[in-house]
Amino acid sequence: MLVSELMVRDVFTASPDETLREAVLKMNDHHVRHLPVVEDGVLKGILTERDIRLHAIPVKGEAGPEFLRLDDPISDVMTDAPIAVSPELPLNSLLDLFLEEKVGA
Repeated sequence: MLVSELMVRDVFTASPDETLREAVLKMNDHHVRHLPVVEDGVLKGILTERDIRLHAIPVKGEAGPEFLRLDDPISDVMTDAPIAVSPELPLNSLLDLFLEEKVGA
């Protein structure tokens, strides 16, 4: 079986300059946990619920604790340079890659 036989073709995407608020709303509206981040048709990153959670941890700043600001751009939180594979890759090779790289999407 190939990746092309299982992959989703119509995906919801975001741009790097969209805000985290817009991304969270889009994720909630479409019931997805991952958003490919695309600019001019080129994959620039991926934003996951995990990325958002990890960056929502309070950080002690000079003025006290600082939290993730929902008006910050996605580019501040996304995972840069995500791994992309060919649709012709065998599914078992993809699963091996998931385990090797410790990724889930």
